Amino acid sequence: MEYALFVVIALAGSLASAVFGFGTALLVVAVGSHIIPVKEAIALGTVLFAASTMTKAALFGRHIDWRLVAIMAVGSLPFAFLGAQLLAIAPAETIKIALGLMVLAYLALSLTDRLPSFKICLLY
Repeated sequence: MEYALFVVIALAGSLASAVFGFGTALLVVAVGSHIIPVKEAIALGTVLFAASTMTKAALFGRHIDWRLVAIMAVGSLPFAFLGAQLLAIAPAETIKIALGLMVLAYLALSLTDRLPSFKICLLY
């Protein structure tokens, strides 16, 4: 029953992402971790994010700067590996606290207009 509810939350998160451009992580991981174990929520959320990203790449591939994708992929792969290793060894309660603190930090920064803005410029 818990996993059926998780699927409904994943659908709601994907819908929010399609409409607003964000929301999948907030709903799937944050809310899902109260339904199923947090480590499983993160793992299933990662599969959902990957499927969503591949779908968007297939739909909008001609508009994607693939050079930028390659640069970001090379830069993010070591941290993805590090995150997976950390997920395997960190206690679930520590992960929940860290996720909560990140959501609160994001909320505080967005309410005070202090979110950093990133602009990626590539020289061709």
